This record gives sequence, structure tokens and C-alpha cells, in this order.
Amino acid sequence: MSWVRTVNEKDANGVLATIYEECRAKFGAVINLVRIQGLRPETMAIGRQFYRHLMDAPGGLSKLQCHLSLENRPRVIESKPASGC
Repeated sequence: MSWVRTVNEKDANGVLATIYEECRAKFGAVINLVRIQGLRPETMAIGRQFYRHLMDAPGGLSKLQCHLSLENRPRVIESKPASGC
């Protein structure tokens, strides 16, 4: 059980219920990231819309390249030498 307050699936309604259903259809369950963001479903919906826009908008990168750049970004940031600032 999480110490972060979440909205149980059976208690979800409106926008959150729709998001939970979409998550369940895609992953087979409501993943923890979605549960944690469930207290602010309208904000989560906007964030998901923004993410989809970034991933699907024309910009010279294929969908695979977009996903790979997101996967590799933390490693690139962590591997940079300290600048001394």
C-alpha cells in the first residue's frame, strides 16, 4: 500500500474513471504513476495531451526516436561532468 493518497479504481468517476479505463486497456492494470496523479485528473489529462502532442507532432524524429530520446535523457544528464557552478 502506498503512503501517497490515491483514488481507488472503484471510487474513480468522470475524467479519472476514463483515464483509469484507458490505462487498464493499455497495460492490463492501472499503473502506479496514474494512480498517484489521480488526485488531479484534469491536470493529468492536460499532461497526457501535451505528451501525445510532443510524440506525434511532426518534427523530424520518428516515434521510435522520440521514445528513445525520452528513455536516454536521464542517463545523458547524469553522465555529464560537474561544471563547478
